[in-house]
Amino acid sequence: MKRYLFSSLFLPLLLYLFSSAFWLDQIAFDNYLDFYSFSPDSHSFIYLIRDLNQNNYKLYWQKINENKAQFMARFDVKPVDIQWFDGQTIYYLKNGQLFQYSLLGQKEAPLDIKTSYYWLKDKKIYYRLADDNGHSLWFYDLENKRRQKILAFDKKIIGFNLSPQLSKIALSYYQEAAPATALAIFDLENQNFIPFDCPHVLEKAKASLPFWKDENIFAFALDDIKDYKERLYFMTDLKNQKTIQIYQTFKGLYNEPNGQWQNNDFYLISSEDGWRHLYRISPVGAIKKITEGNYEISAFDFINEQEIIFAANKDNIRYWDLYHLNLKTNQLKKISLFDGTHTDFVLSPDFKKLLFSYSGPTQSTALYLMDLEANNFKLVFNSLPPIFDLTNLVFPQAITISGQKDKLYGWLWLPKNFDESKKYPALIWLHGGPAGQIMFGWHNYLSYGNFYSFFQYLLSKDYVILGLDYSGSTGYGEDYLSSLFSQGGFKDVSDVFSAGKYLKSLNYIDSNHISLLGFSYGGYLVNKTLVQDEEKIFNKGIAISGPTDWSAMLSPNSHPIFHLIFGGWPEENKELYQKVEVVNQAQNLQVPLLVIHGLFDNTVPLSQAKLWLSALKKFKKPVSSYYYSAGHVPSTKSIWVEIFKKIEDFLNSD
Repeated sequence: MKRYLFSSLFLPLLLYLFSSAFWLDQIAFDNYLDFYSFSPDSHSFIYLIRDLNQNNYKLYWQKINENKAQFMARFDVKPVDIQWFDGQTIYYLKNGQLFQYSLLGQKEAPLDIKTSYYWLKDKKIYYRLADDNGHSLWFYDLENKRRQKILAFDKKIIGFNLSPQLSKIALSYYQEAAPATALAIFDLENQNFIPFDCPHVLEKAKASLPFWKDENIFAFALDDIKDYKERLYFMTDLKNQKTIQIYQTFKGLYNEPNGQWQNNDFYLISSEDGWRHLYRISPVGAIKKITEGNYEISAFDFINEQEIIFAANKDNIRYWDLYHLNLKTNQLKKISLFDGTHTDFVLSPDFKKLLFSYSGPTQSTALYLMDLEANNFKLVFNSLPPIFDLTNLVFPQAITISGQKDKLYGWLWLPKNFDESKKYPALIWLHGGPAGQIMFGWHNYLSYGNFYSFFQYLLSKDYVILGLDYSGSTGYGEDYLSSLFSQGGFKDVSDVFSAGKYLKSLNYIDSNHISLLGFSYGGYLVNKTLVQDEEKIFNKGIAISGPTDWSAMLSPNSHPIFHLIFGGWPEENKELYQKVEVVNQAQNLQVPLLVIHGLFDNTVPLSQAKLWLSALKKFKKPVSSYYYSAGHVPSTKSIWVEIFKKIEDFLNSD
């Protein structure tokens, strides 16, 4: 009896330990870095972790001179727009309500403020009231606990910000219909709007919020949102009621305008020369390019008047590093030490410390604290699953592929014990976006990072993986990205075929087993490629959260990248949209397809998958589906494991 009881308990456990479900559970993320920020006094910092086991968020607080963070709180709903009040108190929004959290007392307190947009300045909370559909601005005095209406407006207020000394408030509002916006400036001291004419040089424009220099001078951008062909920067002097144009660019309108004042000069990032670089504009309008070369800058900040830190792929177009630039001596040095991805960083208010996230081939997204004066750093948080076997990791190889007209960029992973005399099945990975990029190793996006873990698992099963940065991907310059403009659904699909033919040309690839896997826009590319695959280059496809009917999904409120790659919105180009959609091409699918989609996806609605599945079943096509209980990106570890298992089973099926 004891022997039977032992075997009845031990055998299932033993089987589970050797099952794919067990190993897939080990490689999926338990936690992932979501947010980090310094306190106003620079003595401490907080960071927010997404717990994928419990589907919640954990807040940690750490003092600069201590080596261990203190757990603060667990949230079932993500706290957003976290802002510091002092070195011990933060504020944030949850479900449209404002909360205060005492780090010392570890206590949360709700405020009777319903809003989705607020600023915390000088012991006052400025906020847009939610109850009147964004037609009024208020402030709440944290000292006397009183609230007061600042202004009422006849247009819907989209956003606002405050001048440095809090004497003025700038608000952006919808002019007639979204997404066209204009600016208005309200004088908080005199309680009146200041005459300000936003230049009407574009037929249909979107105005950025101001980049304030002082109480009277600011810069702002106007984007052409009729054709997305032009961005203009202006400088306004409220005191003299004068606005002049200071910069013009015809590239990079898919990125939000950004800029900073330093002394009397305005700095911005522009793609005007074909790469994202830093420019300086003087008060008289003289323009100087600060950085130059075939690389891109993703973010920058000032340490002092003469020194800048920026993130860029300068030394290798596939890696993103941190750099220190002295504007006076023009001396440039790299301050990051690992090959991989450093795209996000935060400077402390005293400009002596730096928090940055890093991911690479041996480390998933981690948080580091750097001392800029001592030039050293320490690990704060690491998201790598604790059981992950780093000794068996496979590093990707950077490759270039000959496309129809020019070269394509990608990464190739070969199994650990690769044998060129063998034949391997292959999988092509297509990222989302389309303005995205596959990184060297784990990705700083949760979704792409989890797929990198899954690729390592498939490599142990003797798969070859090719990650393709098809035309339209970021990081390779404006020409590479803009080559997809008005070519979405055509040139990128051609790139996928080029990648498939590249794999077929390799002697060690089983040309009868080349599959496609894509997420979001990559899921669309899987579907679109397969309905055009007359040569049967690919034997299977897995489309996750992919659009199938762009006409039903896109509108002028959508991201401008879609206007650019599809040559306009659906109502402007119905004939083209008929060609790029897949729901009307279901009859052309020839190979098995697995469709995976989130039940609560607000980015690519579930209806996109249902329309597609209905069309495929009408023609009795070999399609299967799986719906996960989350939004666009799977929210829990268990969902990720189930998705991985579905994909593996599908790839192994006949």
